[in-house]
Amino acid sequence: MDNIFAATSAVTQLGVASVVKHADVGRVSNLVVLRGRLWVSPASDPHSLQCVASADCGKRCGKRLERERVCAPVEVQLGALGYVEAYVDPFGWLIDGHRWLSQLCMDHAAQGFATVSGPELRPFHGERDAAYIRSYRIDARFDQAEPTPSVCLVG
Repeated sequence: MDNIFAATSAVTQLGVASVVKHADVGRVSNLVVLRGRLWVSPASDPHSLQCVASADCGKRCGKRLERERVCAPVEVQLGALGYVEAYVDPFGWLIDGHRWLSQLCMDHAAQGFATVSGPELRPFHGERDAAYIRSYRIDARFDQAEPTPSVCLVG
């Protein structure tokens, strides 16, 4: 449970939105919080995104961005819009948001390799991505007596 509270403070400090103290590892979301913003992954789980750097033979590298699952699924409140489920770095330092947004594996991130294609993550947009938003909470069991603060989305 400590990781969920750490994720709450990390996301609130980033100014994205408030995180509801709830996580269910069995759920999968296309959404991920990186560098203070909400992003949509074309993959059903952002952990399965693959490196877009050019390998030796000119083909796409294809390695996963992380060697293991590093983000925790939590409910994020988007102010008055409602709630979404997104992956959040539980400590705020486990993943390199810039590397993820560039969609490069650890082997290609620091070496300036050419890319075969552009990154596939795209910024979350309230109207275009309305299907992800719910007006209700999935699980209020972890609510505290004081309300979870809500802040506006960045950008």
